[in-house]
Amino acid sequence: MKLHEFFDSLQDRGLINNHTPGIREHLAGAPRTGYIGFDPTADSLGIGNLAQIVTLRRFQAAGHKPLVLLGGGTGLIGDPSGKSAEREWLSPNAVASHTDSIERQIRVLLPEAEFVNNADWIPGLPMGQFLRDVGKHFSINAMLNMDSVKSRVSGENHTGMSFTEFSYSLLQAYDFARLSTHYDASIQMGGADQWGNICAGTHLVSKMHPKAVFGLTTNLVTREDGSKFGKSEGGNIWLSSAKTKPFDFYQYWFSLTPQEAAKASAVFLESNEPAGARLAAAMTSLVHSKPVMECVEFMRNMMRFDAASLPKLCEGRPSTSIMSYAISAGVPIAYLGRDLTAGVLSMRHVSAIAKAANISNSELIRAMKAGSVAINGEVARGAGTALKLLPLDGAPIGVLRLGKRKMCLLAGID
Repeated sequence: MKLHEFFDSLQDRGLINNHTPGIREHLAGAPRTGYIGFDPTADSLGIGNLAQIVTLRRFQAAGHKPLVLLGGGTGLIGDPSGKSAEREWLSPNAVASHTDSIERQIRVLLPEAEFVNNADWIPGLPMGQFLRDVGKHFSINAMLNMDSVKSRVSGENHTGMSFTEFSYSLLQAYDFARLSTHYDASIQMGGADQWGNICAGTHLVSKMHPKAVFGLTTNLVTREDGSKFGKSEGGNIWLSSAKTKPFDFYQYWFSLTPQEAAKASAVFLESNEPAGARLAAAMTSLVHSKPVMECVEFMRNMMRFDAASLPKLCEGRPSTSIMSYAISAGVPIAYLGRDLTAGVLSMRHVSAIAKAANISNSELIRAMKAGSVAINGEVARGAGTALKLLPLDGAPIGVLRLGKRKMCLLAGID
């Protein structure tokens, strides 16, 4: 890929939302340093953040230098962009811990990028120096016209904003000025909601340093109903396997409509993988690794098999191996105990399954009565249902399916 093809690739995929004039020519002239900032508002990044990481991967693939700015300083305040009310402030210790977590996540996906943290300069900025060197370059009128401010001050809710939040764009602008000076960064990138903050940065650099800098934003990734990618009925889809299990992560991508899958493929992948299973496999491999993706697909195959065909799928795999698959895939396991001589589902088993599936006993029983629960492909109507598990390597194993997408591995061990 040639230097300018980074811009062309984004444009061809319909990903560019806005950019400053001359950026394509600037990119074509020589290898450039560009950066994206990530504020540690949580201990994990989500799918929206992943879109920005992929942008930096494409930037690097074209021959440019990616710079990751960790917002250990700005995270003490929180970006008001896209927020209808002030964020709940995090303690300095929480911000530092979150920063460490998201740095580890990004390094896996961008191992060759350079990392900097604005906690190294923002908390220690002298107020007088900041107001004199930075604040004097910004008009209050212009700041009030920023979308992130206007929606809070003059929007329907009139929730207002604190001076602290109001000053956020100046702090982000100062980041650009510092990175421009110390790291030769000439391009700041981000999502569409960052355009105002990025323009503040290019404006400040033009006032403080005699050098050209540029900004570029990509479209926010939305589903057909207008909601952001990464939102589901169960909450956010996180990159952390502790917050979103790999199996649930895979299922999210698998559940997209063909149109949504095509859009996701253009945003996140280099090859076109519009089919649900192929997209889900590619995304799970990207975030969680290929071995984890293979574990997920094995468990999904178990979910589709019935008691008669399950032995063939599990052939050559002891129960311990299948348990490892389930753990790696993030599938909940219901430990039913070894006393299965009665051969029927007891209330003790129901409680173990409900606990593993993170629902109440009554919810599980209602689902059973509705016919939406199956064990090894056979509908389970409640306590007393014949419990036909697969005796595998001395430990009975089975698959419980709840609805269309939820599953739970049944293990006849303590």
